[in-house]
Amino acid sequence: MSNALLLQYDKDHAEYIQSKDPQSLLLMLKRISHSSKIPHESRFQPLLRLLSDSADELMLNTIEIAVFYIFLERFGWVEVGISLHILLLYIGLSAKKSIGSYTNHIQEHFNKKIKNFEENFRKWEDHIRRYIEISLVEINEAYNQLLSENFENIVNYNFYVDEILQISPPYQIEGKEFLRENDNSNREPIINIRNNSEEIMDEVIKNIGKNKGNLQGLEGAYSKINAICREYLADTKTEEIAMSDCGRKKANSYLVCLSRI
Repeated sequence: MSNALLLQYDKDHAEYIQSKDPQSLLLMLKRISHSSKIPHESRFQPLLRLLSDSADELMLNTIEIAVFYIFLERFGWVEVGISLHILLLYIGLSAKKSIGSYTNHIQEHFNKKIKNFEENFRKWEDHIRRYIEISLVEINEAYNQLLSENFENIVNYNFYVDEILQISPPYQIEGKEFLRENDNSNREPIINIRNNSEEIMDEVIKNIGKNKGNLQGLEGAYSKINAICREYLADTKTEEIAMSDCGRKKANSYLVCLSRI
Protein backbone atom coordinates (compact mmCIF):
# COMPACT_ATOMS: atom_id res chain seq x y z
CA MET A 1 0.00 0.00 0.00
CA SER A 2 2.81 2.37 0.90
CA ASN A 3 4.63 1.78 -2.39
CA ALA A 4 1.41 2.26 -4.35
CA LEU A 5 0.81 5.62 -2.66
CA LEU A 6 4.37 6.74 -3.37
CA LEU A 7 4.04 5.76 -7.03
CA GLN A 8 0.76 7.65 -7.20
CA TYR A 9 2.43 10.71 -5.67
CA ASP A 10 5.24 10.61 -8.24
CA LYS A 11 2.72 10.31 -11.08
CA ASP A 12 0.47 13.09 -9.80
CA HIS A 13 3.41 15.36 -9.02
CA ALA A 14 4.79 14.99 -12.55
CA GLU A 15 1.36 15.86 -13.97
CA TYR A 16 1.08 18.82 -11.59
CA ILE A 17 4.42 20.27 -12.73
CA GLN A 18 3.34 19.96 -16.37
CA SER A 19 -0.15 21.41 -15.97
CA LYS A 20 0.17 24.10 -13.28
CA ASP A 21 -0.20 27.81 -14.03
CA PRO A 22 3.21 29.09 -12.90
CA GLN A 23 2.47 32.79 -13.41
CA SER A 24 -0.65 32.83 -11.24
CA LEU A 25 0.91 30.62 -8.58
CA LEU A 26 4.06 32.75 -8.40
CA LEU A 27 2.06 35.97 -8.19
CA MET A 28 -0.02 34.59 -5.32
CA LEU A 29 3.06 33.37 -3.45
CA LYS A 30 4.76 36.74 -3.91
CA ARG A 31 1.76 38.45 -2.36
CA ILE A 32 1.85 36.01 0.57
CA SER A 33 5.55 36.73 1.10
CA HIS A 34 4.71 40.42 1.61
CA SER A 35 2.26 39.82 4.46
CA SER A 36 2.56 42.31 7.30
CA LYS A 37 1.93 39.46 9.76
CA ILE A 38 5.15 37.63 8.94
CA PRO A 39 7.29 37.54 12.13
CA HIS A 40 10.46 39.59 12.10
CA GLU A 41 12.71 36.53 12.46
CA SER A 42 11.07 34.83 9.47
CA ARG A 43 11.79 37.78 7.19
CA PHE A 44 15.48 36.86 7.17
CA GLN A 45 14.69 33.54 5.51
CA PRO A 46 14.22 32.92 1.76
CA LEU A 47 10.44 33.17 2.03
CA LEU A 48 9.57 33.06 -1.64
CA ARG A 49 11.69 29.98 -2.22
CA LEU A 50 10.24 28.22 0.84
CA LEU A 51 6.70 29.06 -0.24
CA SER A 52 7.34 27.97 -3.81
CA ASP A 53 9.01 24.71 -2.82
CA SER A 54 6.22 23.90 -0.37
CA ALA A 55 3.50 24.64 -2.93
CA ASP A 56 5.21 22.42 -5.50
CA GLU A 57 5.73 19.52 -3.13
CA LEU A 58 2.14 19.75 -1.86
CA MET A 59 0.82 20.23 -5.41
CA LEU A 60 -1.26 23.26 -4.37
CA ASN A 61 -3.62 24.77 -6.92
CA THR A 62 -4.75 28.40 -6.84
CA ILE A 63 -7.82 27.71 -4.68
CA GLU A 64 -5.74 25.75 -2.19
CA ILE A 65 -3.18 28.56 -2.08
CA ALA A 66 -5.98 30.98 -1.21
CA VAL A 67 -6.93 28.74 1.74
CA PHE A 68 -3.23 28.34 2.58
CA TYR A 69 -2.98 32.14 2.76
CA ILE A 70 -6.05 32.42 5.00
CA PHE A 71 -4.62 29.88 7.44
CA LEU A 72 -1.23 31.61 7.48
CA GLU A 73 -2.87 34.93 8.26
CA ARG A 74 -5.27 33.45 10.79
CA PHE A 75 -2.87 31.34 12.88
CA GLY A 76 0.17 30.24 10.87
CA TRP A 77 2.60 33.10 11.28
CA VAL A 78 2.21 33.12 15.07
CA GLU A 79 3.24 29.46 15.48
CA VAL A 80 6.40 28.97 17.53
CA GLY A 81 8.61 25.97 18.10
CA ILE A 82 8.24 24.67 14.53
CA SER A 83 10.67 25.31 11.69
CA LEU A 84 9.18 27.52 8.98
CA HIS A 85 9.63 24.82 6.33
CA ILE A 86 7.72 22.22 8.35
CA LEU A 87 5.07 24.77 9.34
CA LEU A 88 4.39 25.60 5.68
CA LEU A 89 3.98 21.90 4.90
CA TYR A 90 1.56 21.45 7.80
CA ILE A 91 -0.54 24.45 6.82
CA GLY A 92 -0.54 23.55 3.13
CA LEU A 93 -1.64 20.00 3.91
CA SER A 94 -4.39 21.32 6.19
CA ALA A 95 -5.52 23.69 3.44
CA LYS A 96 -5.92 20.80 1.00
CA LYS A 97 -7.76 18.65 3.53
CA SER A 98 -10.10 21.49 4.53
CA ILE A 99 -11.60 21.66 1.02
CA GLY A 100 -11.73 17.91 0.55
CA SER A 101 -8.66 17.36 -1.63
CA TYR A 102 -7.16 13.86 -1.65
CA THR A 103 -3.99 13.83 0.46
CA ASN A 104 -3.18 10.21 1.36
CA HIS A 105 -0.36 9.92 -1.16
CA ILE A 106 1.03 13.33 -0.15
CA GLN A 107 1.07 12.35 3.51
CA GLU A 108 2.79 9.07 2.63
CA HIS A 109 5.41 11.02 0.68
CA PHE A 110 6.20 13.11 3.75
CA ASN A 111 6.10 10.07 6.04
CA LYS A 112 8.87 8.60 3.90
CA LYS A 113 10.84 11.83 3.75
CA ILE A 114 10.45 13.34 7.24
CA LYS A 115 10.88 11.41 10.47
CA ASN A 116 7.71 11.17 12.60
CA PHE A 117 5.84 13.40 10.15
CA GLU A 118 2.42 11.78 10.54
CA GLU A 119 2.54 11.72 14.34
CA ASN A 120 3.71 15.32 14.64
CA PHE A 121 1.29 16.55 12.01
CA ARG A 122 -1.66 14.97 13.83
CA LYS A 123 -0.66 16.63 17.10
CA TRP A 124 -0.36 19.98 15.37
CA GLU A 125 -3.66 19.44 13.54
CA ASP A 126 -5.47 18.74 16.83
CA HIS A 127 -4.02 21.96 18.21
CA ILE A 128 -5.33 24.17 15.37
CA ARG A 129 -8.54 22.29 14.53
CA ARG A 130 -10.79 25.01 15.96
CA TYR A 131 -9.27 27.62 13.61
CA ILE A 132 -9.77 25.90 10.25
CA GLU A 133 -13.47 26.49 9.60
CA ILE A 134 -13.66 28.48 6.40
CA SER A 135 -16.39 29.83 4.13
CA LEU A 136 -16.59 30.16 0.36
CA VAL A 137 -16.83 33.93 0.79
CA GLU A 138 -13.49 33.99 2.63
CA ILE A 139 -11.86 31.82 -0.03
CA ASN A 140 -13.18 34.05 -2.81
CA GLU A 141 -11.95 37.22 -1.09
CA ALA A 142 -8.48 35.75 -0.49
CA TYR A 143 -8.30 34.46 -4.07
CA ASN A 144 -9.18 37.86 -5.53
CA GLN A 145 -6.80 39.65 -3.17
CA LEU A 146 -3.85 37.46 -4.15
CA LEU A 147 -4.52 37.82 -7.87
CA SER A 148 -5.54 41.49 -7.92
CA GLU A 149 -3.61 44.01 -10.01
CA ASN A 150 -3.32 46.52 -7.18
CA PHE A 151 -0.38 45.64 -4.97
CA GLU A 152 1.20 48.13 -2.59
CA ASN A 153 3.39 47.20 0.35
CA ILE A 154 6.57 48.20 2.10
CA VAL A 155 9.86 47.28 0.47
CA ASN A 156 11.04 43.93 1.80
CA TYR A 157 14.68 43.76 0.71
CA ASN A 158 15.01 40.13 1.77
CA PHE A 159 12.25 39.28 -0.72
CA TYR A 160 14.12 40.97 -3.55
CA VAL A 161 17.43 39.34 -2.62
CA ASP A 162 15.61 36.01 -2.69
CA GLU A 163 14.11 36.77 -6.08
CA ILE A 164 17.43 38.00 -7.51
CA LEU A 165 19.11 34.78 -6.44
CA GLN A 166 16.38 32.69 -8.03
CA ILE A 167 16.34 34.47 -11.40
CA SER A 168 20.08 35.17 -11.72
CA PRO A 169 22.46 32.25 -12.30
CA PRO A 170 25.83 33.13 -10.69
CA TYR A 171 27.77 33.77 -13.89
CA GLN A 172 25.29 34.25 -16.72
CA ILE A 173 21.98 36.04 -17.25
CA GLU A 174 20.03 35.38 -20.48
CA GLY A 175 23.11 34.51 -22.50
CA LYS A 176 25.36 37.28 -21.21
CA GLU A 177 28.62 36.45 -19.48
CA PHE A 178 28.19 37.55 -15.87
CA LEU A 179 30.57 37.79 -12.91
CA ARG A 180 33.42 36.02 -14.75
CA GLU A 181 36.84 36.18 -13.10
CA ASN A 182 40.10 36.21 -15.07
CA ASP A 183 41.12 33.06 -13.24
CA ASN A 184 38.20 30.63 -13.42
CA SER A 185 39.67 28.59 -10.59
CA ASN A 186 39.18 31.49 -8.18
CA ARG A 187 35.44 31.88 -8.64
CA GLU A 188 33.44 32.26 -5.47
CA PRO A 189 29.71 31.64 -5.00
CA ILE A 190 27.41 34.65 -5.05
CA ILE A 191 26.41 34.14 -1.48
CA ASN A 192 26.97 32.12 1.64
CA ILE A 193 23.89 31.26 3.67
CA ARG A 194 23.70 33.63 6.61
CA ASN A 195 21.04 34.68 9.05
CA ASN A 196 21.90 38.36 8.64
CA SER A 197 19.99 39.79 5.67
CA GLU A 198 22.14 42.92 5.60
CA GLU A 199 25.23 40.81 4.94
CA ILE A 200 23.32 38.93 2.25
CA MET A 201 22.34 42.18 0.53
CA ASP A 202 25.91 43.49 0.71
CA GLU A 203 27.35 40.38 -0.89
CA VAL A 204 24.72 40.17 -3.62
CA ILE A 205 25.22 43.80 -4.53
CA LYS A 206 29.01 43.42 -4.62
CA ASN A 207 28.67 40.69 -7.20
CA ILE A 208 25.94 42.44 -9.18
CA GLY A 209 28.04 45.59 -9.31
CA LYS A 210 31.34 43.90 -10.25
CA ASN A 211 32.87 45.47 -13.37
CA LYS A 212 29.91 47.86 -13.67
CA GLY A 213 31.15 51.42 -13.88
CA ASN A 214 27.78 52.98 -13.07
CA LEU A 215 27.73 51.51 -9.57
CA GLN A 216 30.17 53.31 -7.32
CA GLY A 217 30.40 51.30 -4.12
CA LEU A 218 27.68 49.94 -1.91
CA GLU A 219 25.99 53.32 -1.44
CA GLY A 220 25.32 53.57 -5.17
CA ALA A 221 24.28 49.94 -5.33
CA TYR A 222 21.77 50.36 -2.49
CA SER A 223 20.38 53.43 -4.23
CA LYS A 224 19.98 51.49 -7.47
CA ILE A 225 18.28 48.53 -5.79
CA ASN A 226 15.99 50.90 -3.87
CA ALA A 227 14.93 52.59 -7.10
CA ILE A 228 14.24 49.24 -8.72
CA CYS A 229 12.16 48.06 -5.77
CA ARG A 230 10.13 51.22 -5.69
CA GLU A 231 9.49 51.13 -9.44
CA TYR A 232 8.44 47.49 -9.17
CA LEU A 233 6.00 48.22 -6.36
CA ALA A 234 4.59 51.19 -8.25
CA ASP A 235 3.90 49.12 -11.37
CA THR A 236 3.33 45.37 -11.19
CA LYS A 237 1.92 45.13 -14.69
CA THR A 238 3.78 43.26 -17.41
CA GLU A 239 5.20 44.58 -20.62
CA GLU A 240 6.17 42.87 -23.85
CA ILE A 241 9.81 42.30 -24.75
CA ALA A 242 11.30 41.05 -28.00
CA MET A 243 12.52 37.45 -28.22
CA SER A 244 15.34 36.04 -30.33
CA ASP A 245 12.88 34.23 -32.64
CA CYS A 246 11.24 37.58 -33.55
CA GLY A 247 8.29 36.81 -31.32
CA ARG A 248 7.34 38.67 -28.18
CA LYS A 249 6.71 37.62 -24.62
CA LYS A 250 5.50 39.35 -21.47
CA ALA A 251 8.07 40.22 -18.87
CA ASN A 252 7.49 41.14 -15.25
CA SER A 253 8.29 44.82 -14.80
CA TYR A 254 10.66 43.92 -11.98
CA LEU A 255 12.80 41.84 -14.32
CA VAL A 256 12.77 44.63 -16.89
CA CYS A 257 13.94 47.07 -14.21
CA LEU A 258 16.61 44.66 -13.01
CA SER A 259 18.07 44.41 -16.51
CA ARG A 260 18.93 48.12 -16.38
CA ILE A 261 21.60 47.66 -13.72
